[in-house]
Amino acid sequence: MASITFPWPSPKVFPNYKRSHHWRTYRDEEKSERKDGADITLDAIDWRHRAAVKRIEGFIHLRVTFTPPDRRKRDDDGCIGAFKHYRDGMADALRVDDARFRCEYVFADPAKPGCVIVEFLG
Repeated sequence: MASITFPWPSPKVFPNYKRSHHWRTYRDEEKSERKDGADITLDAIDWRHRAAVKRIEGFIHLRVTFTPPDRRKRDDDGCIGAFKHYRDGMADALRVDDARFRCEYVFADPAKPGCVIVEFLG
């Protein structure tokens, strides 16, 4: 159907950072990534595809591929947690409840500058 490429999430939105810092140090970054998620989605998917996604009954199946910017070790749940704000922005742009998303997560080899690719599976 369609795909969206998001930049690699900011280090400030990863759960390990958030656990050891005061919420004010990362809240602006969360808001920014949610807005960016909506803007990137609107740029990547035309109105016909957005309408088609909205018409899907039940769950919306996605494949989310994480391509980190370097070989640093990252745990899968940290990457998934960091992606949350882009995902919320994507749901805002599509005007759907993100609880309808059912994701298959894939972890690719590192490639600069890093990205997260979301593919709609139908």
